Amino acid sequence: MRFVQKYNSAFQANETSQRDTKSLFQLFILILLLITVPIALGADFWEKKEYKEWKDRECVKMLTDSPWAKAYNMSQGSDPSSSLDGNLPYIRYTVRFNSALPVRQATIRMAQINNKYDDLSDEQKKQFDQQTNPYLATAFPDIILIQVEYTTNVRNHQIPLINHWQQKTTEHIKNSTYLYGSKDTKIPLIEFVPPQGNSATFQLIFPRQHEGLPVVTADDKSMKLEFLAYPNDEEILLDFKVKDMTIDGEVIY
Repeated sequence: MRFVQKYNSAFQANETSQRDTKSLFQLFILILLLITVPIALGADFWEKKEYKEWKDRECVKMLTDSPWAKAYNMSQGSDPSSSLDGNLPYIRYTVRFNSALPVRQATIRMAQINNKYDDLSDEQKKQFDQQTNPYLATAFPDIILIQVEYTTNVRNHQIPLINHWQQKTTEHIKNSTYLYGSKDTKIPLIEFVPPQGNSATFQLIFPRQHEGLPVVTADDKSMKLEFLAYPNDEEILLDFKVKDMTIDGEVIY
């Protein structure tokens, strides 16, 4: 305001100052626009909107293609006739950080959309929130929880894929499954949680600190997950950009 008042006084002093002031004020406004417009346009939906306002497509993006989730497709040939849906055959692994709040928010919001939450009465919304809020409020002070979902459109792979992961244990995969943190430090796996029931997902649990230090900080470039996948123990290495996982200066994972 002092900037504006200073040049508004000059504006009233004389005509020459008026022209100079107007030019400077216009330049000042232009600079502000140049600074703020790209930020506004570049903000992601999870920064612009409260999670209860997210659309279903935004939830899907958060859970499959976001700073906290990535999908990895393994090609299984080029003959669509060998697939169940007529598309190119694949095995897909989708990795997401379930310990990151935005991922859990997207999960709950999808449940809200599927249950027509926005059309519920206030009392029904309250009951729904009472059931889901504990999941959102869960803290992960000591561990990083990563969920891996797997699927395939190849008939001959469906049962072997399920069996492969149901039969795995922590001992089986601990020497090939790592999180790479600050300065590419190799973070060992704490626990592998196999698929439960009919779920086509397993959990990977890593420590949040290693040798007394956080796995990553805002100064790091990336965090990577490595594991071997069915079939043929193909190595999967996924890179998550730390700057994209950072909200208000804090790395969320």
